[in-house]
Amino acid sequence: MGLEPVDGGKSAWLFLVGAVIIDAIIWGFPLNFGVFQDYYTTHPPFEGNLLISMVGTFATGIAYLGGPLMAPLTIRYHAYRRHMVIFGASLCVLGNIGASFGTQLWIIVVCQGVIYGVGFLIISYATFSMLNEWFIKKRGLAYGILLSAAGTGGLGLPFLLQVLLEKYGYAMTLRIYAVATVIIVGPAILLVRSRTRHLPKPPKAENIDYSVLKKPIFASLSICNFLQGLVFYLPSIFLPSFAADLAFSPTDRSILLVLIHLTEVIGLLSIGHVSDFVDVHLLLLGSSFGSAIVVYVLWGLGKTMLHLCIFALLFGFTAGSFEALFPRFATALTDNPSAKLTFFGFFEFQRGLGMVLAGPISSALIGRVVIEEGYGIERYKGIILFVGSVLVVCSFSGVGWLLRGKTWYR
Repeated sequence: MGLEPVDGGKSAWLFLVGAVIIDAIIWGFPLNFGVFQDYYTTHPPFEGNLLISMVGTFATGIAYLGGPLMAPLTIRYHAYRRHMVIFGASLCVLGNIGASFGTQLWIIVVCQGVIYGVGFLIISYATFSMLNEWFIKKRGLAYGILLSAAGTGGLGLPFLLQVLLEKYGYAMTLRIYAVATVIIVGPAILLVRSRTRHLPKPPKAENIDYSVLKKPIFASLSICNFLQGLVFYLPSIFLPSFAADLAFSPTDRSILLVLIHLTEVIGLLSIGHVSDFVDVHLLLLGSSFGSAIVVYVLWGLGKTMLHLCIFALLFGFTAGSFEALFPRFATALTDNPSAKLTFFGFFEFQRGLGMVLAGPISSALIGRVVIEEGYGIERYKGIILFVGSVLVVCSFSGVGWLLRGKTWYR
């Protein structure tokens, strides 16, 4: 049986629909951890615990940190990628159920953070590997659609989680979400199939040339990627508590997260599509420097709901679009399909390392005193200055656009 067409056709788009549903439900959950953090820090038994943010950063960070391990495993066990998706989804469900019984912080960190993160890590690489088979010329657009799924799912998820937490508490909310995951993700997995599933043997992987990792382009993209991962999720994590300190209602706090997700979806779709024909250095420059200005001005000086809404909209678009550049980071280094997934894993690891470090760093930077007239209402000044400054440094990698024709650079 011949292979089905790439970049279109019924099977390719059905695969993408299934992958989007899975990503929206599984990945959308930890991306809205800000709602849980707001609840955990204001309700027993974790009330006032400044280390709560580590749960969210582990859940998101581990999904990236395991890239160098999962990429070769996915390539080697090519025929079992759908099984990987099933296993990873099962871990996510079990992680939430386990956390629902936790009354100590370490249990929440292990279950809702570590186990859940490992589950999504397995899902994501199996899915990315299959997506690379279905989409080649339209890969940037396909990744933009897939990566925007969590943001799309997050448009209503903060409100839902807020209602469930207030009505039933964190234990029952986690169990409800676990059951919903089984009901929604189960059928979606049936749509996620490999394009090469009918081949008697998986395509033999080409040898990977690692010499490109010594080139300045890899160092430049890696530094930018790590720094962006270090700060990207901090606004989503701390914006609800920032708004709470300004006496905004729970609904208003959820609206801010929804606005970030909304424009993140738009950014991922548009920048993902544009990355198919515009140099990646220019796009990361615009994403990083633009989001830095937004953080310095609108978050640092924001005191009203209007200011914070504008911040959420602009930050979601500028910073949220960055991840759609990952496939083009890899294609800027190689044309080898196996190498692309492997290098993609390296970039994911760098980003995940930044995310995990963000937890303890942000815990050290957050203040204890709220002064509404102060920059960042004083309590969040350190975090805001840290996020903005890191993004400015990140934007320096855009200089690579001027060197794109130099053989010593790439």
